[in-house]
Amino acid sequence: MSVFGAGLSMALFVGLFAYGGLELDQALGSSPWCLISGTMLGFVASFYHLVRTYAPEMLPSADKRNAASKARQAEGTSPDGRPEQTSEDES
Repeated sequence: MSVFGAGLSMALFVGLFAYGGLELDQALGSSPWCLISGTMLGFVASFYHLVRTYAPEMLPSADKRNAASKARQAEGTSPDGRPEQTSEDES
């Protein structure tokens, strides 16, 4: 993803969330609170998307999630701790 793509995705996130906030304001008559909230939420979502795209190692839970998933696969358990059903167990 280029710098242009990153800027475009940020603009789309912020623009869509701001538009949604504007529509909510018009429907609820709460101007400008939903617009402000939507814009801020759009910025948060766009920054999260950029970090997840360009630097996933910066997310605090990425390594823990991968390690936990690999450990569960090695043990043969599901995410909730129960043993996974295999095709041999069902018959």
